[in-house]
Amino acid sequence: MRRIEMLMRFIISLLFKKDYTANEIAFEDSQFEDDPLYGQVMRLLSEGKICAAEDLLFDNFDAYDNEFLKLLLYFYATINRLSDEELEARNFSRDEIKDGLYEIMRRRGIDMPDVV
Repeated sequence: MRRIEMLMRFIISLLFKKDYTANEIAFEDSQFEDDPLYGQVMRLLSEGKICAAEDLLFDNFDAYDNEFLKLLLYFYATINRLSDEELEARNFSRDEIKDGLYEIMRRRGIDMPDVV
């Protein structure tokens, strides 16, 4: 969990040119309330459908829309807070979180070595 948080902080600082503390890593959910995609993602998460939520986000992926990237990072920060058991019960894993974060960077055109 901590390694993924470190990776997220690195990605956020790289994409948004800002340093974030551990408490700031997750963007505020209030900034997404008017976004219909946020509503769909949160509904899927509440139903335990992490894979479907991730698929929905990547189906709508826009590598150069910073608000979308913040939503995507918020999604990963949210599911990273789940325990390993909760993730497993929802057919997801920390490795899949890490893979998703690397996919964001790959689609943004930034090649990162796998260090986590």
